[in-house]
Amino acid sequence: MGIYVTEGSSHYREQIQERLDRFKCESPSRVVEFRTAREASAKRILDLWCPAMDLFDGIILEVHGIGAKFFKRHRARGIEEDDPIFKVLAILHARACSVTSDVRALLVTGHGFGASAHSRTLQEIAVVSSLIREYDPDVAQRYIDHEVIDAFKAASEYNEVTKTTTAPPLDINEFTALTKEKDDLIDKYGKSFASTYGWAAKLLGNSRPTYRDLQKAAGLDDVQSVYTRASHLVHAAALGTSQYLHHEDTTTTLLSGPRSWGLAQPASETLYALTLITNRFISLAEREPYDNDSTTEDVATFVLQALVQEATDSFSAIEQNLRTKELDTRKSAENALP
Repeated sequence: MGIYVTEGSSHYREQIQERLDRFKCESPSRVVEFRTAREASAKRILDLWCPAMDLFDGIILEVHGIGAKFFKRHRARGIEEDDPIFKVLAILHARACSVTSDVRALLVTGHGFGASAHSRTLQEIAVVSSLIREYDPDVAQRYIDHEVIDAFKAASEYNEVTKTTTAPPLDINEFTALTKEKDDLIDKYGKSFASTYGWAAKLLGNSRPTYRDLQKAAGLDDVQSVYTRASHLVHAAALGTSQYLHHEDTTTTLLSGPRSWGLAQPASETLYALTLITNRFISLAEREPYDNDSTTEDVATFVLQALVQEATDSFSAIEQNLRTKELDTRKSAENALP
């Protein structure tokens, strides 16, 4: 195995080579042990949370089915009418299902903090879905067109990086075409369109709207605390970092792997957001040019709400039971002391 030598590492060439050789020799058996332990941990966690996870998985399947049936039934009309609202809500619903799958993978392996971080994305999708659903097609079209603004910003940042690295810059013709697209959209929608949430600038009467502004306009500002808490686990802020210290009596443990507790909150928040996003999509049945008969969708929404409440109660009960057992174990250990 060759060594990538930097100016500072050349002095330690022999030690580095020895360490790399040892890694190559020992790693295969260590990886097998690691995977075996993680598989056993995941099985134990799933056994503990089985009743709640059965409901969680059942709801995922139900949401997939509801979304797929609605899309299949109305796709032709949505395409025929060139309806940007249908297009955006369909894609957002599919993305929400995908993110929920990410959350599930984290839950069943005992990564509650990671699940909370991913549930934050669902909160954002719920906010955007609510705004797109409530207002006219112009808002949805602006959202679609804003992809160009995001792409231009990303391309510009990348080109800046290439000035100080060996990475090649973007093709000049492609970047020029992207710049023209961006300029044309700003001419069409105004300078405020270039801001982070510029697609909602006209709607909110704000040249530089924030996510908080979107949240309030969507009527979802009551879940701001949920979003903020999840944000701490996304970013490297001190409060989020401190969550990885587990204090028990006089002992402090650094949390660096899976845990059997702390799954109830991210699971419940995920299901709540997923149900809301699903409702925003299928509620299109209430408006023209669709069939204007929302009976099927209304029933589906009520069923999902009932299932989510049952799942939330199940997750909460299991979480409480785990914490009670932990407390009982601690008390038993204290009583056993001489």
